[in-house]
Amino acid sequence: MNSKRKGLHIAAYSLILLFALLLLSHMGRVGVYTEKGLGVILHKVIPSVFPYLVLSGLLYRTGLAQRLGRLFGRPFRKIFRLPMAAFPAVLLGVLCGFPVGAKCAVEMYMQGFCTKKEAERIAAFTNFCGPPFILGAVGVGIFSNIGLGWLIFLCQTAVSLLFGFFYRRPKKREVKERGTLVAGKIPSCSFKDFSSAIADATVQMVKIAGFVLFFAVTVGLMTEPFGAFFAKHTLWEGFLIGIFEISSGISAIQEGTLGAFLSCTLIVGFSGVSVFMQVSSLMRDAGLSMKGYLLAHLICPPVSALLACLFAGLLGIF
Repeated sequence: MNSKRKGLHIAAYSLILLFALLLLSHMGRVGVYTEKGLGVILHKVIPSVFPYLVLSGLLYRTGLAQRLGRLFGRPFRKIFRLPMAAFPAVLLGVLCGFPVGAKCAVEMYMQGFCTKKEAERIAAFTNFCGPPFILGAVGVGIFSNIGLGWLIFLCQTAVSLLFGFFYRRPKKREVKERGTLVAGKIPSCSFKDFSSAIADATVQMVKIAGFVLFFAVTVGLMTEPFGAFFAKHTLWEGFLIGIFEISSGISAIQEGTLGAFLSCTLIVGFSGVSVFMQVSSLMRDAGLSMKGYLLAHLICPPVSALLACLFAGLLGIF
């Protein structure tokens, strides 16, 4: 076993032991955080994710995405050097947020509408936080100003699309892997497509709910000993929790300051370890790499945060 693999094993074992210790030392509180996590899943995650998982499956299994791509995707193909059928994937990813962009990329690859490299690129710049959460939870919920939510969303979208432009493939065509269908062939629509899209979306939704619940319990138990400190410093609490789970992190911030605005922009840009694992689960099942996704989420959040703060300052909001 090489040193790198040994180090990963030690880190994994340490995390497992830490989780076991947290559970055993706070057994009476597990139920409380489980209930909170289930509330987030039922009222926020499922309504904002499940319908769009079904929609993304239907778009590519029925061939509708390719038809839409042929109608509207020509300028898109020239700008991003992606198949025209990727146009609905990018549009859904931007408007619906994670993990819908990754689901669309996987569907495209599995249905043969794009290559492996193209699917990885699509997933890299279409998996940021969607406008419903940014406008509602951040703009209205924290700052009581939906305009700030729009500012964060527009800066995030502009930076992510710019990343997608610079992260595009070279003009020289590569030899790439293809999915199960012949490229360019539009599949026929049948009732089986609807049932399979709903069934597949349900399986993915259960996985996503599991990740959200796990991190809701874990983060809750980890931060409980520091409750007195965090009660006076909600900004630090929100930022640290947001690194792991975005919904809980944003909910913890109770300040309407420029520092809170910067923290919220960074949190929604990075999206948290929980979202990373949700996207990883989708892409790993299709054999897709997460390198592009990681690169985008290391570069785009600080750039979009600085851009949003700059515009907020120029507009005299803070």
